[in-house]
Amino acid sequence: MKIYKLTLTISGDHFLVSDAVKNISGGLELISKTELQDYDTLKDAYGSLVFMHPQKFAIAGQGRQYEEDFVFFIEKNFKILVDSGGVDFDLYTEYYYSDYQCNFEILDRNLISRVICNKINIALPVSIYKMTAFQIKELLKS
Repeated sequence: MKIYKLTLTISGDHFLVSDAVKNISGGLELISKTELQDYDTLKDAYGSLVFMHPQKFAIAGQGRQYEEDFVFFIEKNFKILVDSGGVDFDLYTEYYYSDYQCNFEILDRNLISRVICNKINIALPVSIYKMTAFQIKELLKS
């Protein structure tokens, strides 16, 4: 059994989170935000937004629409996010598997080319967790 979860984080030293939040749309859920004023000094300040899919997890090999939703969200809101000061885009992947071998593809050729063609400065960090099938089924219930 193989499942994965994507999380999109946008951040920047001068990211005006409130301005961005007022104008973005597209189906992902905002799960966390950090405003510039949350810091004692502007020297250390940055703003950030973290988004997740309402589905939370996708089953490996069946997640095309799940991934498409992230790419669509980025395409639709890119200008708003950048104009508000968002400069760092990170699409985190958490991959959970119970099989012997762990092979996967996140964002097929078409989806990754859409991100690259739009010249989006994006990182794709990955964490991989080996678990029992039972543990993975429990994650899906959460």
